[in-house]
Amino acid sequence: MDLTLYEILKSVFGIFNGNSSCEVKIKDIKIDSKKINKGDLFVPVKGENFDGHDFINEAFERGAFFSLSDKKHNLNKNKNIIYVEDTLDSLQNLAKFYREKFDNVKIVGITGSVGKSTVKEMLYSVLSASYNVLKTQGNLNGQIGVPLTIFNLNKETDFLVIEMGVSFPGEMIKLQKIVDPDFAIITNIGESHITNFDNIENICNEKLKIIKNSGKNKIYINSDDEILKKNNKMKNTIHFGFNEKKFFEISDIKSDSSKTYFELKYKNELKRIILPCLGNHNVSNVLAVITFALDIGMNLETIISGIQKYEKLPMRQNIETFGNTILIDDTYNSSLNSIQAALSVIDNIDNGKKILILGDVNELGENAERINKKIGEIIAKSKINILVIFGISIILAANEITNKNNTIKVHKATSIDEIIEILRNEIKKKCIILLKASRKERFDKIALEIKKRLFCI
Repeated sequence: MDLTLYEILKSVFGIFNGNSSCEVKIKDIKIDSKKINKGDLFVPVKGENFDGHDFINEAFERGAFFSLSDKKHNLNKNKNIIYVEDTLDSLQNLAKFYREKFDNVKIVGITGSVGKSTVKEMLYSVLSASYNVLKTQGNLNGQIGVPLTIFNLNKETDFLVIEMGVSFPGEMIKLQKIVDPDFAIITNIGESHITNFDNIENICNEKLKIIKNSGKNKIYINSDDEILKKNNKMKNTIHFGFNEKKFFEISDIKSDSSKTYFELKYKNELKRIILPCLGNHNVSNVLAVITFALDIGMNLETIISGIQKYEKLPMRQNIETFGNTILIDDTYNSSLNSIQAALSVIDNIDNGKKILILGDVNELGENAERINKKIGEIIAKSKINILVIFGISIILAANEITNKNNTIKVHKATSIDEIIEILRNEIKKKCIILLKASRKERFDKIALEIKKRLFCI
């Protein structure tokens, strides 16, 4: 990492208290004291249940050259401390400074209510065939994760594919100033985090701040999303979607229990594409990637190969088969849109009885009753045979289903043991089990218990 003490002080507006040459270079920047190596800079950030300042001494014991600190903390005067007003602001300012060292790197910022991680992984797989590419690791897409991703840039990097997620108003403009993407992709607009934004239009306008509105930068938006299409005022916009035909046309979308197939017509050539995932929402994600890759001049064969090789992330439509039972672990997160997408997937799989194990959707605020009732309406219209509710607010959805569709058998479980017992009684011949809930509900643990206790995995 090419960053000196002088550059750090300059970018964070810090006051140095220690004994070191201003030309000393750090090796890396860390926020976890346990991951510190000799020569690193430690940045103590504050979380809900911890304060990184409590671990500054540990960071130095592990070999840190320097540490940031809020000015109000009275620390050991013998340490190489850089005092700043706010360590999170300083982390972001440092990332902005570091990003500006790499004008040659093309940066693609990706946001959206659903699908941004999938698009990131697909685009990384496609670009990697022709370029040296960095990407967001895991889900480091917020106010801390984005700066940490920026610090991975190096002289060999051609492209950075970076997720930019927001939970509160005002967050995207901060990320935009750090990242300053050359390109942006917005997958869709849904009601995730709506409790913090009041309405879906505010969510849309927040996400549209991902990129500067100039002729140099380019944004790719989903034209199937009416709210996004209506609110977008960006000068240099490229649309992707099922009805867009500027670059290519798609047709004949089909799926089996683990893959999706469709035809793509491009310059009078017809190509068969096989996706290692299910659902029209993932076809939409592919359309974003193909549109971008063709627009920057990539070869179609290379693009298709990259898409077909992409690897799904854990807990995102993870499909496993145990005899006649298909288990779909889609527990990474949940929203009205993602539940609707997941239901459309299993509606199109012919594998007997369909069982949905559903938990709470978080961060709905005063919209909880309205959205949970809408979830219930969607389930009532689906091909679900059995619904197992395990949560609090999601009971509103179950009540709506009872009112709308008396053919769906509804169970309200109060423990994992009860869920297992319900499944033992309900699993007969062929069936599909779908698990869906917000991340905080930890439904991945339920998926593990099902595999262990019902299928001895």
